Amino acid sequence: MTNKPILSFIFLVQLAVCLPSALSAQADSSAFVRASFPGGERAFSLYWDRNFAPSWKFRANPPEGEGLLRFDVDEQGNISNIRVMKSLTPELDRQAIDAAARMPRWQPAILDGKPVASSVETYYFLLIDRYGSKSVPWEEKEEQAARHGLAMDLWGGVMPHTGDFARYMGAIRGSLGIEFSYRNGPFSAGLGWDILAVSRVREYFQVNNLAANERFLAAPFYMYVPVRYTIESSSRWVFAPMLTPGIQYLEIHQRGLGGSGSNPVKVTDISAFTLGIGLHASKRVYVREYYNPVKNRPRYESTYIGMRLMLNRIGLNQPDSTPMKGTAITLAFSLSGWLQPFAKK
Repeated sequence: MTNKPILSFIFLVQLAVCLPSALSAQADSSAFVRASFPGGERAFSLYWDRNFAPSWKFRANPPEGEGLLRFDVDEQGNISNIRVMKSLTPELDRQAIDAAARMPRWQPAILDGKPVASSVETYYFLLIDRYGSKSVPWEEKEEQAARHGLAMDLWGGVMPHTGDFARYMGAIRGSLGIEFSYRNGPFSAGLGWDILAVSRVREYFQVNNLAANERFLAAPFYMYVPVRYTIESSSRWVFAPMLTPGIQYLEIHQRGLGGSGSNPVKVTDISAFTLGIGLHASKRVYVREYYNPVKNRPRYESTYIGMRLMLNRIGLNQPDSTPMKGTAITLAFSLSGWLQPFAKK
């Protein structure tokens, strides 16, 4: 089993008996090699862990005891005649038979150097443990988990400027942002911050009676409140139209203050309220499960990758400063995570 910190089912599968149909009771067992799953017993256990998928209800009350399957492996390793020798529950028996039917071709049993037909028995039962991994379909998780929780988004890309911002501070700059939000159903709201925003002043302008020119750096930071409506498709794509009211904060730094080669020093700043719109498109690529044995319930963390487009209309206009109007366009890749609360029983 893989040791991932995900609380889930561990399906312990034991290869029990391989009986060659061509052997008599008096045959010399030392010349017989049992049929085996390709890759050995560890690979067999991993296969069952990933393909035997009982419903979530068995997690809270796993059935006691164990079931037993028997199936035939012919000289070519093909699986046939799968039957239940000892029942665990009717539902788990059916799922075990389905998992066995999907197995790849086995290595056939060998008798005196030649492949022969044989029968294989395997026990299957359920335990709750701290270790292991289990791929539970997202639809089952959605049934158990409430559709609200905390989300975090990291995004990075480029931000083209138009209007006065392109004139005074350059047409394009790199951009890096982070968002924290709370999601309740399809709606979410939070706080975002564009944290990579330094460019050289291209053309003279005035800000708070300061003549900013090529010796200055402009750092237009943007803090905003992303309000989103999330549309999640059955193909795991998520589309989230966004409304982003916020504050555009323009800092002016002078280079070389305090001596040659020193770091730029902030000398003044201005700010203004802004309003933007955007679209965040992402795809769910991974789901991790955490299980609390005290509450006897799981919670889920989903990971998304995607892209976003944001348009923010900016207007800075205050006394003793050059009026500025323009649009900041964000084109960025994103990495997002959503942590749901514990599922309801």
